[in-house]
Amino acid sequence: MTDSTRQTGNPTVMTLAILLMLLIFLGAVADLFIKRFQVGDLFPAYSTLRTDPFGSKILAESFSATGHEVRRNYKPLPQASLPDNTTLIMAGIRSMPGATISEIILPFVARGNRVLLSFTPQNPTSYQDTVEENSCQDDQDNQVDAETLSEEPKQNNDQEKSLVFNELTGFQTDTFILAENESDSNLIQTANGTITGVNISVPWNSARYFSELDPAWEVILSLSNKPVLIGRPWEDGYIFIASDSYFLSNESMWLDRQSLLLVSLAGDNSLLIFDETHHGIQMQMSISALIRQFNLHGVIAGLFLLAILFLWRNSMPLLNPQHSLKAQSQRGEKRDQFSGLVNIIRRNPPKNLLLICLEKYAASNQELWKKHPEAVKKIMGIGQNSDKKQLLENYKKICKLIKDFSMEKH
Repeated sequence: MTDSTRQTGNPTVMTLAILLMLLIFLGAVADLFIKRFQVGDLFPAYSTLRTDPFGSKILAESFSATGHEVRRNYKPLPQASLPDNTTLIMAGIRSMPGATISEIILPFVARGNRVLLSFTPQNPTSYQDTVEENSCQDDQDNQVDAETLSEEPKQNNDQEKSLVFNELTGFQTDTFILAENESDSNLIQTANGTITGVNISVPWNSARYFSELDPAWEVILSLSNKPVLIGRPWEDGYIFIASDSYFLSNESMWLDRQSLLLVSLAGDNSLLIFDETHHGIQMQMSISALIRQFNLHGVIAGLFLLAILFLWRNSMPLLNPQHSLKAQSQRGEKRDQFSGLVNIIRRNPPKNLLLICLEKYAASNQELWKKHPEAVKKIMGIGQNSDKKQLLENYKKICKLIKDFSMEKH
């Protein structure tokens, strides 16, 4: 193998090696993203799209396996389709969206449906934080001035709206306070209750509990004699509120599944809807979704075929290369001044074309025309009396006469 062969072969090998490495890198990145989506840890905690211990996908699939129809809601609640005989589950809410629930959820429950609202876990308040909070509150009360009074009407409306639901249904939320020398690990983390005469114990990871309950509320689970899971009828339906969402998580379903509690909360409704919009997961209509919704697959396939035919037509001529080049050369030959003159004459043919040609020839050869008056007279006579049927024959005669006296000149 010569040096020139090695030099010409090396760039090809290097190019293939770089392309191979690039493909391996892209494949690894794609596999990483696929695994992340399969695990679902890109989604918030207690989302049914998440398969790790913090998600709730096992709960949704378990209900589906028992014959229930399970759906996920990706539309804002005002736009969502919430049919009757349905149980709506909103797991992992961070705050009580009072206005939305009062305007949408409560009318939905009143039609005979069920709703389960469960909060994300909350850590207990330490003794030191309580002391500091009370001290700061006293300082603020002592420093009320005109500026503070002017800002009172400008309080956040979201906080006021979050209390609407509490006022309508009759409860408040509070948090366990640890003793001065107590840590989070000392907090009792097992909620107890009775369902259909059966005592149950449920692991509970939240320090939030409910207080100032309306008599209509039923305490289902309590932690340290504090209600943590409550429920009440609302017209024809039933609503449940839990201070923790751990019992709905994949970890709880695997380690300590509370089947009796879950079945009791779901009720007899055959349709379960898990809301994902409060996690910030919403459906955005895309082109692919519109195609699937209106069954436009055939139209897209037809447009794709037309695009392929268009590219093929512009890249490959219908004639073979030899005929194509021949046709191009023929077209190039005809695109000259003479062909242009012929086209003009064909579009506007004169009455006596031969006579016009003789006049133009005489104007450009006046000396030769004056030296042979007899020949010129004969030529003009042929041109004036030229018939269309004898046009070619007379043209040949004139050319012969002009050639004869032109040769006499030389």
